[in-house]
Amino acid sequence: GGLDGFGIPGGLPISPKSLARVGLGAYGDKVLGAGQAYYAKYFGGGAARYYFDVTEAYAWNKLKLVACPFLHKGSWARIPEQVAGGLTFKPPRNDINAPDLYIPLMGFWSYVLAASTLQVRRGEFSPEGVAVHASWGLALWTAEAVFVWMALRSLSSSHNHVSAPMMDLAAYTGYMFVLVAAALATKIMFLPYWGQILAGGWGALASAVFMVKTTKRIIFSEARSHGFDGNRHNYVLLVLAGLQFPLHFWLGSV
Repeated sequence: GGLDGFGIPGGLPISPKSLARVGLGAYGDKVLGAGQAYYAKYFGGGAARYYFDVTEAYAWNKLKLVACPFLHKGSWARIPEQVAGGLTFKPPRNDINAPDLYIPLMGFWSYVLAASTLQVRRGEFSPEGVAVHASWGLALWTAEAVFVWMALRSLSSSHNHVSAPMMDLAAYTGYMFVLVAAALATKIMFLPYWGQILAGGWGALASAVFMVKTTKRIIFSEARSHGFDGNRHNYVLLVLAGLQFPLHFWLGSV
């Protein structure tokens, strides 16, 4: 009983660090350290800093938005900001709708560690398994981001260019790992099978709604001053929504 350092009854591991230590022992710390080194090398400076300009309040509110996008009553539009070089958007710390890579990367490592912890519980763990989970997750993440980019470009015309920065798309598609990791946590906690199915289904549905809302905003913000084929954009949104269910199934099949 009692509360752990994260305020969770029974000391359940819900952060990457605690999950790493509880599930994988000393090896978990090595995995987490490798992830932190990767961040410092590839995202420690330059334009990438924008995607890590977050606060605790932003992270909490964004997690709620990703988990329950149906309850979001405000606008999905990003907040513009005038700077010396022209018009840009406010960073995540000041805009709940801004894309960030902090939560997707934490979600990604949480997914890898949760999947590895499940293998520990089953007596099937091996260090190579961590690499397999990471590679599989990264491959699906990359594939979805590229697919969304191609889907947006397919809506472009000679008068209307529909697209988004690849880093933005990586952020939007990476939020799914938070929901997949949460679904895997239900297996780690030995919840009833119906509870595991409910968590997995909720995560896929939440991802579908989030991606539709986000992609629809990109389409309309890019095409607001031009005509475009409404039927085509509806098909794209439908495909992106449907794609979330097999993605969650594949990632959650551990």
